[in-house]
Amino acid sequence: MSRKRRERQKEQAKAMFVTANDAGNYIGPAMLMANAALAGGKVIRGRLSTMEIRHDDWCQLLAGTGSCNCNPEVCEPRIVHRPEDN
Repeated sequence: MSRKRRERQKEQAKAMFVTANDAGNYIGPAMLMANAALAGGKVIRGRLSTMEIRHDDWCQLLAGTGSCNCNPEVCEPRIVHRPEDN
């Protein structure tokens, strides 16, 4: 693998991860809620769950012009049910 290609892959990998500074102001509350749901048994470790983050219409994150600058509503996580659960 060429040096140029390795550097390009490294840059692409960095772009995939959002740091706390870049993510905006919802990561902290989302992580707290996710940990509380896990501790309370509302979600199960190893199972797929979803968490809805509702941003304001004017949020820079939704417009693609920057990080989150609104005060989004962070909803409780929910387990995604598998067909075999029915």
